[in-house]
Amino acid sequence: MSTSPVAGGPGRLPTTGVAIGGYVLTALLLVGGGAVLLVLGRRRAT
Repeated sequence: MSTSPVAGGPGRLPTTGVAIGGYVLTALLLVGGGAVLLVLGRRRAT
């Protein structure tokens, strides 16, 4: 069994860690929702 990449192959590195796309999307939705609540709260107070 060989562990070296095939000659002329892409030689890609292994993927490590976690995919952060879902976390970024969730964070943006939470920040956006907070901003909307802040604007609505200020409108009702005036």
